[in-house]
Amino acid sequence: GVFGQAVISPAQTLMVWRVPYSAVMDGHGNQAFVFATRDETHAVKVPVHISSLGHDEVYIDQGLDGFEQVIVSGSAYLNDQSLIQIVR
Repeated sequence: GVFGQAVISPAQTLMVWRVPYSAVMDGHGNQAFVFATRDETHAVKVPVHISSLGHDEVYIDQGLDGFEQVIVSGSAYLNDQSLIQIVR
């Protein structure tokens, strides 16, 4: 037989957020919402674009610019601008 070797390199690098399924809500197609925070005291409901789905996580490529943290549990009890307390 004939053997060969190849190196596959992507044309561009895509930066994504990896979040658990529990952080994503109201999804339709590749559009959904997550709660995120800028100031660690208020939750913000953010529309996001889902680039792909993994085994245990969702890959988000648009919508979270400017956010440092995504809320991964308790989203069902939040509204936009709800007061939150970060537990680490």
